[in-house]
Amino acid sequence: MYALVAIGPDCDSSTADNPKRFVKLCDVKFGNVPVRFGVSHIAKPSFDPQSDKDRDFVLVKVTAFSCNYRDKGLLLFNLESHPDSIIPFGSEFSGTVVAAGADVEDFHIGDRVMPESAYPEGPAEGISPGVATNFASQGWLRLHHGKLTKVPDSMDDLVAASFTLGAQTAMGMIRRSGILQEGGRPVVFSSRSATSLFVTRFLANHGFQPVCLTTSDWTPEERRLVEPATLIKIDRGNPTRALEGLSFTHVFDPFVDMNLPLGAEILELGGTYTTCGFLNQHPELYGESTTKLGLDIQIGLQNVIIKNLRIQGNCLGFRSDLERALNIATIHGAPFPVEREFSFTDIEGFINESFFDRSKLGKVVMRMHQSEPTE
Repeated sequence: MYALVAIGPDCDSSTADNPKRFVKLCDVKFGNVPVRFGVSHIAKPSFDPQSDKDRDFVLVKVTAFSCNYRDKGLLLFNLESHPDSIIPFGSEFSGTVVAAGADVEDFHIGDRVMPESAYPEGPAEGISPGVATNFASQGWLRLHHGKLTKVPDSMDDLVAASFTLGAQTAMGMIRRSGILQEGGRPVVFSSRSATSLFVTRFLANHGFQPVCLTTSDWTPEERRLVEPATLIKIDRGNPTRALEGLSFTHVFDPFVDMNLPLGAEILELGGTYTTCGFLNQHPELYGESTTKLGLDIQIGLQNVIIKNLRIQGNCLGFRSDLERALNIATIHGAPFPVEREFSFTDIEGFINESFFDRSKLGKVVMRMHQSEPTE
């Protein structure tokens, strides 16, 4: 199988014994760091269902994969740590089981699967909780069977390859916020992000009509994707102007370092601020706004204290969160469509849209290749 990989700066892309080690090379800048990407052939790994090493594991042939925001910083850290290596990347995928260990009863050869990323408890002793893989683009994945779940018959491969992390995180945030028991008026920040789209849709499925905040313009078709939510465009220079007279009981925010000051300001006394991550995940990706981040956070925390707010962190979710999300998707369809499907003929486009295009709505997906890609 051919895999999409980042190439370490000290990795020779044309070795004497394999002059065509990489094809379809391109460079994309991550901040000030140029990162080279290429396509490399990766052979099917050995797998013995009867061995002690493999009997609880499954070998998956990846059909398609996608990246999440976290993968951008993680890729840079991996390249810094292993400058002489090739680095596959991507934390979501869909695929087919091609081999299953002797003790695996819940999967069989031919099953379509996607990742299961429950946290903080792992599926078995010695198996780490959380994201199933950070290297989905390598095409072959050997995973403990507890790190997988079956793709519903009604879900296609592209949606399955872009579902788990956003859906499991969103359902975990909603559960942890307490809004299902308390009720309230929710507001969702950074509403074009994949996680926020999942939160918005799942809140609607539970009978809420959240307010979604954005700094960009949306087309009528895009607005319909978040109905019945109310979409409000805010000005970063004066964000409260568009929110005059509004207050909220629950904030859902994927980027606490960017949105905490405003979120704490618009929450009512005793409100809950639920967040799952940071905008700035690597020094090379920090924007100009980072220079005043300390003061902004201090102002936000003052409101947290004065208003007796509760800050609720959320990392991923339980297996039951993913099961509930899949059940909703089976009944109501995917929360939002895949923005675009890519092939290895447009690697640069895939990387840029995955990591740097803030105008996209949802996820982009790369389909894997069985043969060497051509123009």
